[in-house]
Amino acid sequence: MSGCEAIFEVNMFFYPLSLNGIQTDFSIDRILFGAKPRLKDEFNRLFAAIFSKPEDSKKVVRLLASRHAGFTRDEISKATGIALGGGLSNTLAALVESDFIIRYTPYGKPKNVECYKLTDNFCLFWLKYVEANGKDAAFVSDNATSSIMQAWRGVAFEEVCWQHSMEIKQALQIAGIKSSSSAWSVKGGVEVFAFATPNSPPHHDNHLRGGLRQA
Repeated sequence: MSGCEAIFEVNMFFYPLSLNGIQTDFSIDRILFGAKPRLKDEFNRLFAAIFSKPEDSKKVVRLLASRHAGFTRDEISKATGIALGGGLSNTLAALVESDFIIRYTPYGKPKNVECYKLTDNFCLFWLKYVEANGKDAAFVSDNATSSIMQAWRGVAFEEVCWQHSMEIKQALQIAGIKSSSSAWSVKGGVEVFAFATPNSPPHHDNHLRGGLRQA
C-alpha cells in the first residue's frame, strides 16, 4: 500500500474512486485537489453526516492532528473550549466508536493517564495538505518524489500500524506476549509507533519495518 492509497485505507467507500486505471498520484489530485475535485468539501460533509455535534467533533480532530502522540482529555478541553463532562465525553466516545481516533496509555505513564490520538488517514491528509493546497490541481503528482510526500508516506505507514497492531503482532509472532501500543519519542524528538511490554523498553516502527518485510 502506498502513502497515497493509505489516505482512503480506513474508508472503503472512497478508495475505489482512486482506481480506474489512472496512476494513484494523479487520481488523488483529481479527487481532492483543483477547482472541482470529486470530493470537494468532503471533510465538512463527512462530519455533518456522521456526528450530532459536528463542530465539536471537528474541533477535537483538528487539535489531535497537530500533535502526533495526541492529547489528554484535560488538554483537549482546555484547547477546544469544550467543557469536561458529558459534552466532551460524548464527543470523544463518538469519535472513538467511529474509528477516527483511538484512546491509549502512553508508554511509561500510569494506567490512569490516557491520550486520544487521531488515526483517520483521510482527516490527517485533509488537514495537513488539502486545506492548505486544495487549489493546486497537481499537488500530489508534482510532489510525488519530494520531501512533502515522503513525510506523508512515513505518517501513513505508522497510522496503518496503529490501525492493524494485532495483525502486526501475529506477523511478528509476538501475539502471545503481553504488550501495549504507544507513541514513543526517539532520538531527535521524533515520535514513532511502538510495542512495549511491562518489563522492557518499547520496540518502535524501525524494527517493525524489518519484521514486516520478513512476514
